Amino acid sequence: MKNSFSAAFLDSVKTLFTPKMIFTSLWPFIFCLVCFLALLIFLPTGFIEEGIYEGASTVATFEKTNGIYLVVLKLFILAFIAFVSIIIGFAIASIFMTPMIVRTIKNSYYPDLAELGKFANTTSVLNTIKVLTIFILGWIITFPLHFTGIGIFLPIIWNAYLFTHMTKVDALVDYATKDELKVIKKNSNGTFWKIGFICSLLFLIPFVNFLVPIFSIIFCSRYALGELYDLRQPHKDDSNGPDESASTNSPNKPRQISSTVTPA
Repeated sequence: MKNSFSAAFLDSVKTLFTPKMIFTSLWPFIFCLVCFLALLIFLPTGFIEEGIYEGASTVATFEKTNGIYLVVLKLFILAFIAFVSIIIGFAIASIFMTPMIVRTIKNSYYPDLAELGKFANTTSVLNTIKVLTIFILGWIITFPLHFTGIGIFLPIIWNAYLFTHMTKVDALVDYATKDELKVIKKNSNGTFWKIGFICSLLFLIPFVNFLVPIFSIIFCSRYALGELYDLRQPHKDDSNGPDESASTNSPNKPRQISSTVTPA
């Protein structure tokens, strides 16, 4: 059956609510909590407070004994530490847990899919560094927009980027060739963004957000592997019957990739 967004969504929900994946969903938050406590203990918050205070004093007059200012400053530092912890925790979870989740999806839905990827570990690490760099710089550059009306949409947009781009490459690096990876990224970019926005919106719902990091990996992996499986299917000519190569080709073997592959 041809891969589709709806089928990938339903399969992902079914896969998520298994004991193995429910247990796995706890690990990203454990990583985030450990990072948060480590930063809270070892980060020189006093030095940061002094720096922010001195910077603010050049713009307006602040009394260091002002209780409201001190509370806001403490909350800002805690929010910053939490933000960094979430990024680090999700990155660690993506690097170490994505291969296990992808293999589970592959064994469940595409057991005969050949592993034709090369330099998987290097590609995965470089992709993680690239995505996190863009994510962090994007947040810094667009932060002033939080003081405007459109600032409310920024977390949704940037979280969608993180959920999508962190996983769509990692899901394929072990299985897709370089050419196959390029074709899938080009033809399915819009669908991957759709997956990212759905996960980003779900992340705003209390308690549901505990499951979203793992669900995003499952969803992206299921759809990406489905696209790869379809890409390796032999072409069929409706006017002349099945392609002669259909008997010799299989999803287990890549076929010739051209630039005219149509989107799924």
